Amino acid sequence: MDSLTTTSAVVRNDKDNIPFISECELLFEGGPNSSELFKSCEKNPGHTNFIPVNEFSLNHLPPGAQNKENERLVKQICDRTVKINVGYTSPNRPDTYPGTTAPYPFMKYKGTDRVKRCGTGYIYNEFQNIEDIICPICKINNKYHEDKSHMWVTVRTAAHVVFDDLEVESVTCEMFYDTEERENVKLLHG
Repeated sequence: MDSLTTTSAVVRNDKDNIPFISECELLFEGGPNSSELFKSCEKNPGHTNFIPVNEFSLNHLPPGAQNKENERLVKQICDRTVKINVGYTSPNRPDTYPGTTAPYPFMKYKGTDRVKRCGTGYIYNEFQNIEDIICPICKINNKYHEDKSHMWVTVRTAAHVVFDDLEVESVTCEMFYDTEERENVKLLHG
């Protein structure tokens, strides 16, 4: 089996000839993880203009936009960005993009957990300290927390990354995944 593929496609709507791009990183069993892939990326070798989040500062903003408020806003957006790991492909995915004859991403893996993939999304909503609600993941794994308080969030992403609720059940989102050491990573489940 392949060790890794990054899939990227430019698809045009047959009716309007409007291009759109879908991209995910496919992770096959026994292959490298996405942290290792960053170093060997062929899409943007060396990532010459890439600025790691923990190194971002006011000086990276364009002249005229270099103020503390803009710096704060960029950092806040970074903090709300998540890496989405998807472990299942729904049988409900269409065979083609709507209005096209172009194959829909991962359609050949429908109904399987053979291929893991990752993409990105962002935290859209958050609800803190919902008391007396047992986390469904904890309930399934028989892991109950003493305080029973949880933070529920809504994460937004593209449909080619996570298609429906069946795929959501297999999702783990990583927050604060930006350093090689990964000491600050926080996980969100399904």
